Amino acid sequence: MKRAVFMFGLALTTALTSQGQGQMEFLSAPITDEEYIIVQMTEDFLSDHKFGSPWLRDLDFRVRSSGSQIGIEEYRMRLGLINPLEIKANRDYKRLVDQQFGAEKREVLNDVMLRRYEILLEHAFLSGKSGLQDMRQNELQSQSELLLGAQGSLNDLIDVEESLTKLGLEGIDIDHKIELVMSSVSTSGVQNLDWGSFVIIPVDSMWQRAQEIEWSNGILHDQARRSLALKEQLLKIDRAEAFSNLGFIQGEYDLDRGDLPADHLGFQVGLTIPIFNSDKPQLERKKLALIDDQVELQTSVSVEKDRVNNILSEMGTSYLQLQLLKERSEKLNEYRQLNSEISGDLDTYIKLSELEYFMREKSLNYESSLRMNYIRLLHLKGKLAETPLINYLSAGEASFELK
Repeated sequence: MKRAVFMFGLALTTALTSQGQGQMEFLSAPITDEEYIIVQMTEDFLSDHKFGSPWLRDLDFRVRSSGSQIGIEEYRMRLGLINPLEIKANRDYKRLVDQQFGAEKREVLNDVMLRRYEILLEHAFLSGKSGLQDMRQNELQSQSELLLGAQGSLNDLIDVEESLTKLGLEGIDIDHKIELVMSSVSTSGVQNLDWGSFVIIPVDSMWQRAQEIEWSNGILHDQARRSLALKEQLLKIDRAEAFSNLGFIQGEYDLDRGDLPADHLGFQVGLTIPIFNSDKPQLERKKLALIDDQVELQTSVSVEKDRVNNILSEMGTSYLQLQLLKERSEKLNEYRQLNSEISGDLDTYIKLSELEYFMREKSLNYESSLRMNYIRLLHLKGKLAETPLINYLSAGEASFELK
């Protein structure tokens, strides 16, 4: 069972150590077809389909005979005209769809990047947990040897053996989880996720940047706004189509009219006056349905604000817990020094070792939670898809491009 050793310092300005740049390679890996399939299908549809209305509604061609005679004496061709407002409404709808498509592409990228960050942070947490357990196992082995050499009590030896057994079982489970994480990573072509030359952003810097994020409207509000705008535009199209029949232009050729060919020609122009609207009940029902979207747009701001406040609250709690552990670690060092000065009591040494492992484990949990919430806050703001793309886990927030 091979595990990398990670030293998560109690000061929690931690740099994860190993060899390689797997994190940046994973973040910049090409987006797969499965991740981008919705965008691709929409893009293909938009490229093959148009939304514009024709200028003419219909073409009507008629012929008429005189009485029961076979000969045709009149020809008529009528062109139905479409309401120009319908043409404009469909043109505006196409423009709106194009704009929304660009926003949807950014949202898909934002979601993809969130998933990649979550995988990276899960791997970092599991690897850190594995490293702590290796350190603890080594420490327990040393304690077992010291107890045997000092002829310690059998109960103490049994306690050590119990702790080693529990750590071994947990270690097998953690190794399995790391394998599952790496199976997701390997689909992007990255075979190793190491944390060596990569310097992770310190907790203090991350907490400060989270508080400094300017919050106006995030993804939820933008989605509600775009959904309402699209439905409002569709309602405009329905209104225009309700009066689609603007009128007609009709050309005629009547053999009964005059003797000369020029006398046979004629035309008619008709204008439809929209006094009655049979589609009005349906339009009113659609207007009523828009109220839900209008309310959703208004409430999206407060919903997002609540989510942001909850995330910041959780981050603040984790940060305070980390600060407390940092302060208590200083006390731990004082007790360790004091025990050394009084010739080192074995029971005290064991107790200090247990407390140190407890504090390191808690520090890893709170730090991982804080980092995860930081990334989710950036996702809610839509910053994970902003250009240029930024590695928000790196201390220097290095930029990168998708391959």
